[in-house]
Amino acid sequence: MKKLIMLFIFILAFTTYNRGSGVEEENDKNKLTLENIYYELLKEGIQEPLIVLAQIYHETANLKSKVCLTKNNLLGFNSNKGYRSFVSWQECISYAKTWQDKRYKGGDYYLFLKKIRYAQDVNYIKKIKVTLAKINTLEFLTVCDESDDCQEIIK
Repeated sequence: MKKLIMLFIFILAFTTYNRGSGVEEENDKNKLTLENIYYELLKEGIQEPLIVLAQIYHETANLKSKVCLTKNNLLGFNSNKGYRSFVSWQECISYAKTWQDKRYKGGDYYLFLKKIRYAQDVNYIKKIKVTLAKINTLEFLTVCDESDDCQEIIK
């Protein structure tokens, strides 16, 4: 009987531990990190995801800007009333996909940003290229998509 009780306690402890890890993993996916953002850009099918990641890094001052933290706005999207608010940073990326699909028809993405006057700063493209170079020096973990197809995203 003691062995049966010990086995029951072990199974209960093991399943509780595993449930906790699942929640932790889900919370990790929701954390605002460059790695998670990049994964979400890929998941949403954003074109030129590394350039968009560099834009996010630049626009949010490395994910620390007030607009980023209070409005979940990663790309400085505006509305008639100022900066657009999003329920989550993932919703902002979903909005970015819709925005991009309406405007970008392929070709040089930097030229596209310049042509549509994405930013008022005349040096914006230059700054994004510098930011992308900085991001390329960061080391990320591997990322797996829904089909468990894993790749190293930046190394």
